[in-house]
Amino acid sequence: MGVRSVLIMVAYDVVVIGGGYYGCFVAYQVAAWFPTSSVAVLERADALFTRASGANRGQLHQGYAYSADLELAAQCARGSAVFAEQFPGAVGAGTSTVFGVHRDSEISPDGYREFCRDLGLPLAPWPSRDFGPDVVASFQSVERTFDNARLAAIMVERLAGVDVRLGHGVNRVVPRDDGSHDLVMADGTVITAGVVYNATFADINPLHDRSCFPRVPLRTEVFLHFLVGVPDSCHDAGLVVIRGPFASLMPSNAGHVLAATGLRTMATSDTESLSEYVDPGQIDKTYAEAVRECSGYLPALLDSVYQGHSIGTRVVFTDTRTGGTTSRAMPLTDFAGITNYHVVVGGKVPCLVEVLEPVLAVVRR
Repeated sequence: MGVRSVLIMVAYDVVVIGGGYYGCFVAYQVAAWFPTSSVAVLERADALFTRASGANRGQLHQGYAYSADLELAAQCARGSAVFAEQFPGAVGAGTSTVFGVHRDSEISPDGYREFCRDLGLPLAPWPSRDFGPDVVASFQSVERTFDNARLAAIMVERLAGVDVRLGHGVNRVVPRDDGSHDLVMADGTVITAGVVYNATFADINPLHDRSCFPRVPLRTEVFLHFLVGVPDSCHDAGLVVIRGPFASLMPSNAGHVLAATGLRTMATSDTESLSEYVDPGQIDKTYAEAVRECSGYLPALLDSVYQGHSIGTRVVFTDTRTGGTTSRAMPLTDFAGITNYHVVVGGKVPCLVEVLEPVLAVVRR
């Protein structure tokens, strides 16, 4: 005779699915604003801040690099200032960053100056000696970084009033007649939630598929970054070529990070493992190709030393009307008319605060 599984019922007022930066931020803010509510974070991994959060390179984007997406740039400009106020212990010192306008860039030097002025981003002319001859103008600013480990530690401290359940992957969400939801785990355990926030990033749609919910128009961009040791002349500076053949050399806690258009590939949002998109045997070849492609406008690469690589991901939201994409942070409250079920589409780490007011408004009612 078979043994029937026993469902262990646990109930919370608010459950956040996903233990990355956005999920944990939402959880501890809700717990702080509504101390009589029971709040839980369900994370399928055995630790918080894995995958996209763990792969973050700690760049506190202020908006300089996003002239092609004015709303994202504005989010970063607002959010980075608030982030520095909320997490001062995680924010590093300012780093000189030089932005170069390539002759084939989609924005002119005057247009870039106007863009920065409109956002209140300080900008100063800078000699173009750090770039190749195809960069027709360059400007200096100060960008900051943040310490991933310190940010994670601060968030863990603030989760003191939240029940964090690791190793709890949600298999599906089942709406109940009273407007609450049953969250069914892989082992059959059921956790009931009055309000649910899905902050699972690349796993939003796989969970929706299993729950028979409508899909969110998202796609995942998997990218390869190289860590390089740069010459002393640019050791403490960042270099970025914008709105044309994009490439950047930005300082991080682990060294300078080389990013370029050619190091990105589009993949589905169903991925369980980011590493499957990069062939380890091709890393050296890919790095050589990146140096060959980018050194024409970032000459410092010719004297740089390869130190390693990392694989990361970001989720971009697709405008179904225009086909355009954005990596802005946004909460999709009252998603698809499903009562008390909401989706938090994470964005740049400095933009955490962008989701706060809509999230709190949902809980208030």
